Amino acid sequence: MSARRITHPDDIVAVEAARRAAAGSPRGQQRVERRMLTAGGDVIDTKTSLTWIHMPGGGRMLLQQISDITAQRRAERDLMAQAETDSLTGIGNRLHLVRTIDEFGRAGEAFGVVFLDVDSFKSINDARGTRHR
Repeated sequence: MSARRITHPDDIVAVEAARRAAAGSPRGQQRVERRMLTAGGDVIDTKTSLTWIHMPGGGRMLLQQISDITAQRRAERDLMAQAETDSLTGIGNRLHLVRTIDEFGRAGEAFGVVFLDVDSFKSINDARGTRHR
């Protein structure tokens, strides 16, 4: 089966670019991360090493070594979510706010910010945040 057929449609351009880069590099190698589709239709994250191999008859073959990094990417997303949310309320924290404002600013989109100040919230959060989670 063609690797293109099981590559997530949004990642085909990047994989093709890596394939061309591998073909043009002195060692014939390139690495790329891409999402792939399983037989059941699930999406998995992979790291792929592309290597062009010269065949005895003069032709070439593209070898793809694929590693499933889905669990690693999921753990990274979970850690980022924990870093960006308040453990008691689940509301985004200052880090989340800064990242979100930055994303809206880069996209050129209009946005507004509402600031709420709750007296002694830090002490409430410190006292209740870890016990009720």
